[in-house]
Amino acid sequence: MIRLLLICLSLWLGGAAVAASFEPGPPDQCQLRMSGPIVPGDAEALRARLDAYYFDDGETSDQFLCVASPGGSFSEAIKLGKILIKEGIGTRIEAGQSCLSACAVAFMMGSKFFYEGVGDGQNANRHMHVTSRLGFHRPELKLAQEGVFDTAAVEQSFDVAIQATLEFVRVANEGSGISTMVPPDLIEAMFEHKGEDFYFVETTGQTARWDIKVDGLNLPHVMTPLAAWYACANIPVWKTRYEPEVPPPEGDWQVQRVGQEQGAPVYEVLGPFQSDAEHFCRFRYTGANGPNALYGCGLLGRENQIVGTSICMGQGDEGRMDYITSDLRVFLPPATPLTQADAVARRIAGMPAGQEGGAPDRLDRFRAGCATNGGQAFVTNVRNFTNLRRNATIGSDTLEQVPLDARVAIIAPRVVPDLGGISARCRDLCQRAPGGGLAGREAGALNACFDANAFWYRVQTGTGRLGYLSGKFLRR
Repeated sequence: MIRLLLICLSLWLGGAAVAASFEPGPPDQCQLRMSGPIVPGDAEALRARLDAYYFDDGETSDQFLCVASPGGSFSEAIKLGKILIKEGIGTRIEAGQSCLSACAVAFMMGSKFFYEGVGDGQNANRHMHVTSRLGFHRPELKLAQEGVFDTAAVEQSFDVAIQATLEFVRVANEGSGISTMVPPDLIEAMFEHKGEDFYFVETTGQTARWDIKVDGLNLPHVMTPLAAWYACANIPVWKTRYEPEVPPPEGDWQVQRVGQEQGAPVYEVLGPFQSDAEHFCRFRYTGANGPNALYGCGLLGRENQIVGTSICMGQGDEGRMDYITSDLRVFLPPATPLTQADAVARRIAGMPAGQEGGAPDRLDRFRAGCATNGGQAFVTNVRNFTNLRRNATIGSDTLEQVPLDARVAIIAPRVVPDLGGISARCRDLCQRAPGGGLAGREAGALNACFDANAFWYRVQTGTGRLGYLSGKFLRR
């Protein structure tokens, strides 16, 4: 007897399938938590809960869905991902939790709107904790029963599988500019693994390459010669692929301190070389005595890329360095396990174990002022410019493009919260910050508030125009 082939493009891990559960998440992590296997109907269940848990379509950098799941329906994960992209909802894997197979697909669709300096479309907004697990593998074709199947049924099943894969690729290609939600090299790694053979994302290089932020890191604000070496190797590669191995420098001649600018040392890096391609970088990092920002220039021969906007291989070119990144993972070997990143970073920085000084535990001068900032400030943390807004929110109309390092006058010292509202926690930290009232994790929490565009300032630009700038893009 010919039996009909039933399609179930799912990633079941065994056992009875029950719908994912939804519950309020921890206030400092997410509005809503989804846990359990992903089954048909979960996307509609999520959509029905958006209004109840205060998700909106305005400023979305603080909107998160926590996810914890062993997997489930591939097609349903795609539906979940479409909602996350459309609504600008980020995703987060909490400490000790796992997000595998279909869950990983949905996780990668975490997004936010209007992230200043990147683009005006959907931008990636995914967070995983250093102790969490994120695993990918290809979707599987599950048969509802064993038996003999006719040719037409097999062909139809194949078409359904291809269509589901095509739909995944379409969603994966969403994004802003040249950035996609799921880069092609991660899709390749995903489809190379099947069954219980997961492709785990577990290193600093993997998370940086695929634009996944990592909670629980405490990396030192220090650029040493070795850190500059890794930065010169990581910067070009992360634009196109994950490459875990970086050879160590052959000698001190490959990384040299060549001067100082704005109170920070300037390093030149020669190499690592590939064949006859020139690989040259010049860096200045202002994390120890200013805003957390790496500036640089150079030429990456094998990648055919310029670092920043200038080759700057001549003498006296230090002033031509452009803003590159504020991501301190750039200073680490790309194969560094997330759980060991803090220890590796301290060794590279030459700091004893347990010494404070990590990025989340320090405030630059501007952020330390928070509620009392006044006078002049300068634009920072953008590649070229930030947008002066009509109102205090990212989604407001753009009045003017204010270039990197431009000087603005803060009209009043009083901080203006995002019109979408800020948490009571952020408001309290801002009020207590002036005078050095914050340290340790509280300073890290205030940094997170600034990075989420919670605080705005009414400013006047050099052209005389009045408007609002996010405190995230201002420095002393």
